[in-house]
Amino acid sequence: MKFFYVLQLSLLFIFLFEGSSMGGLILPAYSAVVEEENGQRALKQKLMYLEKMIFSSTISQRVNSSGKPEAIALLNEVQNNFNQANEMFTAGELEKANELISKSYTMAGKLSQMVADKKNQQQKDQAQFEGLHKQSHSYLKTLEALASEEESLSGYLPDKSIITAQIHEAA
Repeated sequence: MKFFYVLQLSLLFIFLFEGSSMGGLILPAYSAVVEEENGQRALKQKLMYLEKMIFSSTISQRVNSSGKPEAIALLNEVQNNFNQANEMFTAGELEKANELISKSYTMAGKLSQMVADKKNQQQKDQAQFEGLHKQSHSYLKTLEALASEEESLSGYLPDKSIITAQIHEAA
């Protein structure tokens, strides 16, 4: 009797978890639940990051201090989108909430560009200028070295004094 009971339970587990000709019954349902929970968790993390970005980051501070009406309007729109997405998430409308969150991220990126930190941008521009200056100076030194080899390149390059004068003008 005990053997028969164990056999029935074993067959039941095999049918439920691995499935017979109909396929598994529990594993696909369990898998769908796990995927949905992971999707909800990821969406909640996106919402939390967006909330930090538009309410308490330096972006919102720069927008408010910039006084630009278009930037302030865009920030308000992004904040409204966040509130709507949060309500949709709570209501279980995950796809709509995800679309609205993605749209809000795009808008927040535009907003960040509108009120970019000028000091930071100046530092980037200065570094780029210095890099280009070094590169052009290196090219000019290469040209000067090539010009000094007059025997092999006499027919292709202008007079060495012209190149040297141009190098000193550029520096």
